[in-house]
Amino acid sequence: MENRFCSARRDFLKSAAAGTAGLFVAGVSPRTAHGAQSGWSDGMAINDAIDNMRVVCCTDPDMTTDCSNFAFQSVNEHVHTDVVQENMDQMARVLAQRGDADEAWAAIFRKPDGKQWSEVRAAIKVNAINHQNSPRIAVVDKLCKVFIGLGVPAGNIHVYDGKPFPGENRATLQWGSSYGRSKLPAGVDVRDDLGGQTPVDYPHGKTYDTATWLADGTIDILVNLAVNKGHTSQRVVGYGTLTLKNLIGTIKFSCPTGYNDAPPYNIIDLAGMYKGEPCCGGDPPRQQLAIVDSLWANPKNHTTAPSARPNKIFMGTFGPAVDYQTIHGSWDEIGGNYADDVVDGNLTLFGYTPSDIGEVIPVPPASEGIVAARADAKASQRFVRVNITARQRIISATRLPLAQGETPFSARIIDAQGRLVCRLALSVDRSVCTVGWDGRDERGHSVTPGAYMLALATSRTTRLGMVRVMR
Repeated sequence: MENRFCSARRDFLKSAAAGTAGLFVAGVSPRTAHGAQSGWSDGMAINDAIDNMRVVCCTDPDMTTDCSNFAFQSVNEHVHTDVVQENMDQMARVLAQRGDADEAWAAIFRKPDGKQWSEVRAAIKVNAINHQNSPRIAVVDKLCKVFIGLGVPAGNIHVYDGKPFPGENRATLQWGSSYGRSKLPAGVDVRDDLGGQTPVDYPHGKTYDTATWLADGTIDILVNLAVNKGHTSQRVVGYGTLTLKNLIGTIKFSCPTGYNDAPPYNIIDLAGMYKGEPCCGGDPPRQQLAIVDSLWANPKNHTTAPSARPNKIFMGTFGPAVDYQTIHGSWDEIGGNYADDVVDGNLTLFGYTPSDIGEVIPVPPASEGIVAARADAKASQRFVRVNITARQRIISATRLPLAQGETPFSARIIDAQGRLVCRLALSVDRSVCTVGWDGRDERGHSVTPGAYMLALATSRTTRLGMVRVMR
């Protein structure tokens, strides 16, 4: 985990992760917003190829160095941009279940069928209200590069946070500063609104001012980029100010209200905003990716400097699931307060239950790589041998390299939602550890054909590999 990513390792991952034998890695009346999809309906998929409940998380201490001055420029100087961006590629591979990063991002971001990528307009909504804890430039820069790589002109990429009060210009003070612009691709548009504000009716009976370019369908793709921070009021957002709360600045432009009597409190208001057409409308749905930048975090306060350095990034296609996993996947270790009956609203208000979401999927740092067979592995190298069997006959075998001194101690198969399928036995013989799976779950039933994740816990990390069960 302490090693830096190198180009040779990156090249190896691109070729090997594809794998063999199935292993890889105003004055306007309220309106209904534009879009083929009319907004959220329970059971809809944000992305047909990626389960809504699938959330990935990368933890890597090498992404940052310790920082005591959280002014915008200062804190960004403590971020290792190359490490963050390689890890984001790694996360995209696991989220989209693709071996190649470019293919993974192309599966995550989808354009309307009637447009070319050169016509697409993308918006990245940042949470910029607290200059001491806002999304780091490395993450924003990577998203811009991904869009440019897909063919979106830089001028069609809008980094923004709406200003809720007259004269308050937030995004332009940070990413639009001379320092911020020097760190982003030339030509990227940084602004404090998206074409003004237009009243929009939302499915929970509220009418809220909304960023015009989202209300009228000008924006094709929306990325919700939040930071890991809490709130002093449970009733405002259930203590968590994550991607749902980050809708403020796109919609309503003031704190959520009106549901203070019982859990999940004002998450009800935020869920209603998310369900509207500006986010979930369009074909494909407009908000296609949600990220919580948790390089630094403050789970108890949304207005002060970070109090912890988790060195994590959470990512998924469905924002409420990302919020749920961020709280459960980081707040215990950094001293956050939360109530389950409030946090569960991130799921129950959308027709899910906590049992639907399973575990967050850990993504190893890019410096370690997704487990894959090395064609050039030397016979003397320590490795884990994975046998995929059928009717007690080995039908596939591959080697997964281990670092010197690294010891595997448990293995499990998890499905696309992060739910446990089965635990696997380890057989250790000198320097070789063998893991075998016959394609059955814990009850002995054959699993449905498709992609599954092998999670190998070692003394240093959790290594991941993709196992594909064929018919």
